[in-house]
Amino acid sequence: MHKFFFLLMLICPQFSNGQKTIVKTEPSNIVLLKEAISYLSSDSLGGRLTGTQGETLAANYIESKYKTIGLSTYKSSKYTWDFSFKDGKRIATKAYFKVFDKNLAIGSDIILMPYGNSNKFKGAALPNVDEPDNVWLVSMKQLNTDVTNTPFKILYEKAADCIKKGASGVVFFNDIDAKHDINLLNHPKFETLDASVVVMNHKAYLNYLKPNIKKDWIEIEGQLGYEDADVHGKNVVGFINNQAPYTMMLCADYDHLGTNTQVYHGANNNASGVASLIALAELIKNSGLRNYNFLFVAFSGSEFKDQGALAFLRDNSKFMDNFNCVIDLNMLGRFNKTTKALYVSGIGTSPSWSMALQKHNTQFNLRVDSAGIGYGAYSLFYKKNLPVLSVSTGYETDFSKPNDDVSKINFTAQADINQYLFKVISEIDRLPKLAFLTTNNMVEKLESLKNDIGIIPDVTFEEDGIRVAACLTNKLAFKAGIEPDDVILQIAEFSILDLDDYCKAMNKLSKGREVPITVRRGKSEFRFFVAL
Repeated sequence: MHKFFFLLMLICPQFSNGQKTIVKTEPSNIVLLKEAISYLSSDSLGGRLTGTQGETLAANYIESKYKTIGLSTYKSSKYTWDFSFKDGKRIATKAYFKVFDKNLAIGSDIILMPYGNSNKFKGAALPNVDEPDNVWLVSMKQLNTDVTNTPFKILYEKAADCIKKGASGVVFFNDIDAKHDINLLNHPKFETLDASVVVMNHKAYLNYLKPNIKKDWIEIEGQLGYEDADVHGKNVVGFINNQAPYTMMLCADYDHLGTNTQVYHGANNNASGVASLIALAELIKNSGLRNYNFLFVAFSGSEFKDQGALAFLRDNSKFMDNFNCVIDLNMLGRFNKTTKALYVSGIGTSPSWSMALQKHNTQFNLRVDSAGIGYGAYSLFYKKNLPVLSVSTGYETDFSKPNDDVSKINFTAQADINQYLFKVISEIDRLPKLAFLTTNNMVEKLESLKNDIGIIPDVTFEEDGIRVAACLTNKLAFKAGIEPDDVILQIAEFSILDLDDYCKAMNKLSKGREVPITVRRGKSEFRFFVAL
C-alpha cells in the first residue's frame, strides 16, 4: 500500500501537497485580439499595402473569421468586394539597377526619387569624378544630409545641379548610417529632372559600393522609373441579416504602408481596429441584438485617399437611406493607463451618441470631438448625411513608422474597450433610427490651409495652444524635431491659443519664409525653425 501511494505521488505530484494544479488561460476575447493583430502585423504580410500579396493574405484572414463567426455575405455571393484605381507611383515592371552586374533590390537597396525620369543609363563612375555624359556618384555625408531637417530639398538641388553640368544619371549613396536611409513617405513635390536620380541606402553602400571604391571605376547600369498601373484592392464585407429595415455599420481600415526599406507593420494602425471589428462581430452575433441589421466592413485603399471606402459608397449609392449609422474603429490598441483617454469623434452628428456613450462609461476619460469630418473614411459617410462615430486610443510617436508592432499593444484594455463599445451599440439597438445633425468641421479648414507643417492636431485639446497628436514622417514639423504631445504656443509673430489662431497663422505667413515655432514640452519651452 505504501508503494502504491509513493507511485501515485510520482505520477500525480499535485496529490503530494493536497492542492490542484491550476492552468491559467486568457479570456477568449484577448486570445482573439492577440491572434488577429499578431498575424495582420507580421512580416509575412509585408505591411498589407493595397494591391499586394500581403493585402490578399489579410483579406483572406478576415474572411475566414467572418465565416467562423457565422456572418453572411452582403448583396453578393462573396465576402470580398473588388475595386480598382489608377496610381502612378508603382515602380516600372522592367526597372532594374546593377553594380558590376549584381542586381540591387529596388525599393530597399535603391530608392527611386520621384522627380527623376525613366531613362536607361549606363556608366563607369567613381565618387567625386564628375564626367559629362556619365553617371555621377554623390556622397550624402559630404552633403551633410545628417545635420539638416530638409534632406529632400538638398538632394533635389544637388541632383538638378549635377544634371545641368552633364550627368547622365545621379546616384546618391548613404555613407552615414542606416538611420539616415531615405524613404519616400510624404516626399515633397519637385519638378521633374532630365535624368534618373536614385539613393543607395546604407546597407547596399556597404555591400556593393564601398568594397569597389579603390577600383579604377565602378560599372553602373539601370533602367528606372514609374509606370501607371491599375491597382486592385478588396474590401471584406460580412453581414448579420435580422430582416430589419435599417442597418448599423461597423468599419475599420485593414491596409497599411507596405514595405519601404522596412516592413511597416501597422499593429496599432490599424490591425488593432480590424481585430476589434472581428471581436465586435462575434459579440453582436452571439448577443441576439435584433432591431437592426449589422454590416461589418474591412476597408482597403486607405493609404490611397480611401479608395476602398469610395468604391463601397459607389456600389451602395442606392442604399444609403437604409443605413442607420457608421461606427469607425481606428487604432484601439494603445490605451494609456495614466490618462485613460479614449478619443471619440463625430459625437455631434446625432443627439443619441452622447447619451449612449455617457450612460455606459465607467472607466474612460472620453476626449470628444463633435465634428463629422476628421482623419478617416468615416468622413465620407458623414457627407452622405449619416450619423458617424470614430473611436481611437489616439496617435502614438510610431504612427506610420515601421516600429508600430504587436509588442506595444495593450490587449486587456482593448478588450475592455470592445466591451464598452458593445454596450453602446446595444443601447443604439434599442433606439429608433438616429437623427442626423450637421457639425462644424475644423479638419476641413486645416486641410485647405495655405501652409502645412505636417502635423495632426488634437482637436479635443481644451487648454491654450495646439497639442500635436502626430507629426507626419518627412514633413516640416517632423524634420524640425517637433514631437507628439508638444503644445504649439507661438508661430512667428502669431500667438496660438486655439485652432482658429493656428489657421490664421498658416494662411497669413508667406511661403518660403523661415519661421520659429515655440512649443511647450512637459514643463519646458523649446523653439524650432521650419521653412514654409
